[in-house]
Amino acid sequence: MNPGDKRYRLLVENLPEGFAYHQVVFDEEGNPVDYIFLESNKAFENLTGLKRENIIGKRVTEVLPGIKDSSFDWIGTYGRIALSGETLKLEQYSEPLNSYYQVTAYGEENKYFTTIFTDITDRKLKEERTKELSCLLNFSLLLRREKEDLDKIMEETAKLLPLSFQYPQNACARITFQDRNFQTQNFKSTPYKIVSSLELKGEKVDPYLKNLVRRSSGIKIL
Repeated sequence: MNPGDKRYRLLVENLPEGFAYHQVVFDEEGNPVDYIFLESNKAFENLTGLKRENIIGKRVTEVLPGIKDSSFDWIGTYGRIALSGETLKLEQYSEPLNSYYQVTAYGEENKYFTTIFTDITDRKLKEERTKELSCLLNFSLLLRREKEDLDKIMEETAKLLPLSFQYPQNACARITFQDRNFQTQNFKSTPYKIVSSLELKGEKVDPYLKNLVRRSSGIKIL
């Protein structure tokens, strides 16, 4: 069906999924550095909050200035698809739009690509909450199982923590307590981290305190 055909336009406009057609912008060395919105449908507006009249003909870096700082390389991924003509299905979080999307992207005509997508934020948030609750449950079972073996509790807790994150395969953890580090095998220090303290009966614990009573039932990992 020809994109200029009224039937094509009617079909696209009435899709329940978001639809957008784009042209990739390459630098002098052939690397994708941007892409331009050429066409979109009503569902695209509903799912992203981006009005058609405000984006058509504009670069994504104009429409979503923070896209290059996203954890996922949207421009690079779509540029590769446009060049190869491949089809890619993915689920990713968009920081600029603060939503999770399930996207099918089609490469065509060398510099062009099409995306069809749905918002899966509710499902992903439920999945993340389930992982968090599972981690808490396993931590509770660990305390019951190991009881007074604090070293074992620290070792196993470090292993449990990454499982509660969105991408556990990319997460690592370290617990510092009494001059000792309990950490996952893949631990490495990076600028991207969450730091918190230990608590004993509701009070923060100095990790270097030497004479702390070793009672695992009173220690909470934040």
